[in-house]
Amino acid sequence: WGSQTTDLDTDAFHYAMTLMGKDVQSLSKERGCNDLPSDAPLHSMLMVATGNESLQYVANCSEARSLCGSPEMSVVRFLCPTSCNCDLSPSQASGIFASPSFGCPTECQLVDSVIEGYLAAYGLAQPCLDKEISYFVAMDMCYVWTMLGVSTPDLAPFVGNASAGDLISQEMQDIIKSSMGLTMEMYLQYGLAGQVPCPNVSAAGKPMNPDFASVLDSIVGRFRDETRETIESRIVSLSLITGPIDPSMIPALAASMQNGSLTNDLREGHWNLFGGLPHPRGLTGCDFLVSFETKYLWNFDVCDTYHGSLRKVCPISCRCHMHAGEQCPNTCIEVSR
Repeated sequence: WGSQTTDLDTDAFHYAMTLMGKDVQSLSKERGCNDLPSDAPLHSMLMVATGNESLQYVANCSEARSLCGSPEMSVVRFLCPTSCNCDLSPSQASGIFASPSFGCPTECQLVDSVIEGYLAAYGLAQPCLDKEISYFVAMDMCYVWTMLGVSTPDLAPFVGNASAGDLISQEMQDIIKSSMGLTMEMYLQYGLAGQVPCPNVSAAGKPMNPDFASVLDSIVGRFRDETRETIESRIVSLSLITGPIDPSMIPALAASMQNGSLTNDLREGHWNLFGGLPHPRGLTGCDFLVSFETKYLWNFDVCDTYHGSLRKVCPISCRCHMHAGEQCPNTCIEVSR
């Protein structure tokens, strides 16, 4: 590898040698938005940067993907930005840490903007609107059909003997294929074989979309680094506004935010502030994410661009329509003028 070392790889190794966490934002400007070559000594760089010998078994960026969502793994996001989805917002692999503040090269933000512009050119631009609740739920086949405006009886003639292009636009097919990995014919065949009919499909009671659930995991995962006393203090303070909470329940509620109970609730589609307890005002979706209760108890603002924000998911709730700043959908620029 040494004889073929490029400037990009030299920069990457230099970053690893400086140890992560030292002026990450400045270093992120020195790197393109592409993974290290598969033959680069990634494991050596990671061990030098972190001092963690267990990383000697990470041979390439594909194997490093599972590390992208950890806040302390800025070096992984820096060296493997494509595998870590640094060029997507929100990022499935890196969650809220898909940001130059946490190692993602700044060029990745440009890539995300180019993708958004490409979609706009084909009439597929994201409107300056908060995502509806359907965005947050896992999509089984019936739900996919419903979101595409296709009723089950209309599908039967297209399975095996006609083109999906007669049913759904090619642009939409391309998006579905790139995001889900199957052609429409395969989707229709699979769906009709296992899920006919599809009556009254709705988002109610459905588990969280795994891609978005991973973003919430990166938010909730931060609680593991807090002391139990700090979390309990926030619960007590919040209860002074939202209503009293039985003092005997507070330790268990705080524990639920650190032991995976809250994460499981969210993944199952329950919009709970603590494990087992819903939002006091019954909010879901973007309303839940930007509410003062969530912001205070979770000690996190989903609209803050220091992290990989959720402005593209909740642009109205994040006030992009009033001031279309960084990480807002491009369509909000016109709205805010």
